[in-house]
Amino acid sequence: MNKEQGMMNGNEMIITSNFLVHYSLFDILSLVLIMVMLFLGAWKYRKLKHPATYLALGVNLFNFLLEPLGRSVDVQLFLNALIKG
Repeated sequence: MNKEQGMMNGNEMIITSNFLVHYSLFDILSLVLIMVMLFLGAWKYRKLKHPATYLALGVNLFNFLLEPLGRSVDVQLFLNALIKG
């Protein structure tokens, strides 16, 4: 597979040359549901400005942004070169 072709996997496509990522509908829907439940729970208990709310928001956003980097062919090639020496 060419580097310019990207990777096709189900409903998603990753173009590795410029890290343009198209998430599947389920990825976006699950993130939205998690964020809605997080904010509804924080609002119900009046803890919108609590550090745990910020931590949960940060962890979920980090996971959402980190996943495409792990799927990138460039990153995988770099890590293989780093491991194999």
